[in-house]
Amino acid sequence: MLVSACKTRGTTIDLIVESDPRLVQSALETLVTKFGAYCMDGAYSFLHYQTDVSRAIARGFQELAGMKSILQGYYADEKLMISNTVANVTGDEFWMVDGALQPTHDLPAFIIGSGPSLDSALDKIRECQDHAVIFCAGSALQSLLAAGITPDFQIEKENNEITQARVEHIFERHNQGAERFDVALIASATVQPAVVELFSDTFLFHRELLSSTRMFGEGFSPVVGTGPFSANTAVAAATVMGFRNMYLFGCDCGSVDKDQHHARNTVYHTRDGHASGHAATPIPVPANFGGQAWSNSYFLWSRWVFESMISQIGITAVNCSDGVAITGADPVRPETLKMTTPSLDKQKILSGLKNACAYQAPGTYLAPAKVSDVIARWHACARDVEAFLDDVVPQVESLDALEDALSRFVAACEFRHDGVLTPIQGSMRSMVPIAGYFLNRAPDPESRGQLLDGFRTVFRDQIVRMLVDCTDLMDGLAPAQGSATKRQAAG
Repeated sequence: MLVSACKTRGTTIDLIVESDPRLVQSALETLVTKFGAYCMDGAYSFLHYQTDVSRAIARGFQELAGMKSILQGYYADEKLMISNTVANVTGDEFWMVDGALQPTHDLPAFIIGSGPSLDSALDKIRECQDHAVIFCAGSALQSLLAAGITPDFQIEKENNEITQARVEHIFERHNQGAERFDVALIASATVQPAVVELFSDTFLFHRELLSSTRMFGEGFSPVVGTGPFSANTAVAAATVMGFRNMYLFGCDCGSVDKDQHHARNTVYHTRDGHASGHAATPIPVPANFGGQAWSNSYFLWSRWVFESMISQIGITAVNCSDGVAITGADPVRPETLKMTTPSLDKQKILSGLKNACAYQAPGTYLAPAKVSDVIARWHACARDVEAFLDDVVPQVESLDALEDALSRFVAACEFRHDGVLTPIQGSMRSMVPIAGYFLNRAPDPESRGQLLDGFRTVFRDQIVRMLVDCTDLMDGLAPAQGSATKRQAAG
């Protein structure tokens, strides 16, 4: 009877038969992508038999809803990443990190996050700093430097001015008269150029799916698993560089104490007005050393990325963080940790990692022909977008039809123009679920039709605005090429 009712209404029943919640999550994500993220609005999950597996599946579906809203990508962000990338790769020398896995070795890596449990681990990190390669993630740099610990690598991934202000704040407190940090930077090519300027050596990488990667990453595989936080990026970068033995400190993915959100000696506590960031942690989850910890969608996304990297790459992970339990990482309290590795020659290791990356002399990364090709593809793509707005959008009679037409159009653009739609693609697609929130609540077909008419107009106007602005951005890329030897701030 249920099948007949679904057929009558033009809907489907999809059965997922798995005992592993992760496989169910993957199948659910495929369905959401197939039918459109806006269809999750108003969705229900009903648990019949209450088991650990069924509860994990329901919890995973809730997390998926949050992740789908996070992962859209927006034009203003993509525009900034294009500008920053061009500025970073046309400036001083750097080493490009290819996302393909380098040969593995037995060197241990310390991954340092800025979770609240970092405070109690600093003594052990200082004691063992000569016996492991230290990858410091984001705001943890201030805690390490204040404790007399100089990391080997600083990891940055965010492109915004908040990150720049945070790094400059740390530099003002701990530069001791130097012109730069005596630390090598491993960063996304999209970070603010002012951040890159503050470090002694620069390793850049391309992140997957970004417009800047699609346009300027030819010849290099992107580094995967870099989100949502810099601690995840640190694991991804270390993995690419051949590290398989990793020790996690301050990678809490939440907190055992709801009132704590970051280690004490970080910018969140020492710089006035700096946002605490994802501080609300309403979701109870198992803690690393037993008992309960508290998390949220962002932190659970981070945990999922840690767990995926550990299981898929084959990382031997030790979790010394007093936060959320991470499957696949052995819980070890930092005070009981014993390192058997002899003291490492850090300069020799740095030289070896440089040799494994692609050296880029100043101003040589972007060939003028490559930039010209990107600009030409953008103009062709923009013409196709205009045709879609003129010929297809006015004809759609429902949000379902628009979602379907948009999905097919995006796929066709991907095939024809090889990624140059990416700057505006996220915003184009995100407008549909936003409209769905209101259309799904319209009291009658007439009201729904009026709302759809209004949305068509807004949809077209916003995309045209992005097209005009992005065309100006693209046309301005050509003069950025040349023999520059000093980075310029992104415009």
